[in-house]
Amino acid sequence: MVRSNEVTLGQSQPYDRVCKVALDGRLAYRTAADFDTRKSPFLRDYAKPDDIKWSEIINFPAVPPAVFDRKVGGQPFQVNINDKSLYQQQLAVRRAGLVIDPKGPFADYEAQNGVKTFHWSVRQPAGQTLNFDHEYMNVFHVNKNEDVFNFRVLAGKTIAWGEAQPVPVTNWKVVNVKNEGIWSTPILYEAWQNFAVTLDFQKNTIQVFYSKDKDSLQPVTGVLPNDNSQKGRFHVGLLKKPSGAKSDMAFVKGAFQESAFVDSQIYGGVFVEDSKNGCVTR
Repeated sequence: MVRSNEVTLGQSQPYDRVCKVALDGRLAYRTAADFDTRKSPFLRDYAKPDDIKWSEIINFPAVPPAVFDRKVGGQPFQVNINDKSLYQQQLAVRRAGLVIDPKGPFADYEAQNGVKTFHWSVRQPAGQTLNFDHEYMNVFHVNKNEDVFNFRVLAGKTIAWGEAQPVPVTNWKVVNVKNEGIWSTPILYEAWQNFAVTLDFQKNTIQVFYSKDKDSLQPVTGVLPNDNSQKGRFHVGLLKKPSGAKSDMAFVKGAFQESAFVDSQIYGGVFVEDSKNGCVTR
């Protein structure tokens, strides 16, 4: 059962606590062309079509900064996918996803160990809506082989859940390593939705935090069991699965993917922090 947004969210100002940042994807006023170079905080070659540059995928919408961009001069960015967004041999999937560049021999290792909290804010572009007949993954943490997801954030008709969708297709659904929904909230328009997920790689647990616009993050789940032993990397972007697939494993090469579409999501406040001793930036 997916738990819905039943928690009364706080109205206090953010940044009640500031923790050590392990990986930082917040943008200090970049251009789209910077995403094709080492100036970007994200990896240049992953994950997108080989024949399309990031500068053709990214743009900068005129929206207010996300809450955790404000103090660092961060800039919101928009990820766009269309029918040409083919990644490797995943022929029925349309995908563009950003991974923070570790920029150091130990940075990536440190972000997959101990206790880490993964932050992002997401916003819907004006005048656009996703096609909820499809399943979307906008944020996920996945192992190297991309076959074990420590957590995913989904929208639309979830393939693995079949016809008996337990929550509205117009909700964000946070899913654990067992593909079980652990929390859900409606997708909002003309507002930032702020998320944080804490993974404890030692105790194998997960906890979700959430807020809207400038409000402080609040815990919306307890500390729940979650096998994080496969570790992995933090992806932010958009992955659109086909409609009509019969199983979650068959989606990469089968079923129906529409043409002549553009789907987009706006992001800000993307970073990973060390949550040792329970530290979570609020």
